[in-house]
Amino acid sequence: MMMRWHIDFIFLFHIFSDMIVHWSFNRDLAQGTKRSNRHNVTKAQQLSLK
Repeated sequence: MMMRWHIDFIFLFHIFSDMIVHWSFNRDLAQGTKRSNRHNVTKAQQLSLK
């Protein structure tokens, strides 16, 4: 019984750590796309000014 609880805890811990990794990766990805979109917008504004 105790061993099974221990295995469940490890399983939950793995799921939790995966969620944290995915969340931080998606957050960094979103910041990166925002940054590149802003860069593309400024380029488009410069082109329209010319």
